Amino acid sequence: MEYKDKLKELKSLIEEQEENNKIIYASRVEFEESQVDNYTINQKISEEIDILREDLKIDAIELYEKDGNKKLYGGLGIRITKVLDYSQDTAFKWALEHKLCIMLNKREFEKIAKTQDIDFVTKGENIIVTFPKEIKLEDGE
Repeated sequence: MEYKDKLKELKSLIEEQEENNKIIYASRVEFEESQVDNYTINQKISEEIDILREDLKIDAIELYEKDGNKKLYGGLGIRITKVLDYSQDTAFKWALEHKLCIMLNKREFEKIAKTQDIDFVTKGENIIVTFPKEIKLEDGE
């Protein structure tokens, strides 16, 4: 096939592809429009799931605080993380005094602050509720 013939073939294929893309796009739009009710239902279900998860988090924290058990019914779990509250300016001064840096390395400072008592740092806990990928109910519910 000659150069000009190849060029004509290429142009023809590109045009055919563009027409096919238009058909695909129209089909996609038509499909999405036909699924509006399903998208709406799914959105409502997602909102209900979010509300129920928040309620379960509150219940899970109450159960944990009551008996200290971190593994809850249905596979939910409790994870405790340390939360530090401090002034970055004071932490920077502390780091300079302890020859740790010329600028505050927050990650390294917090590693030290979690394991040592530093007078200007208050320590707290953050309770995180974890959800399993699959909720397994023992009694078949």
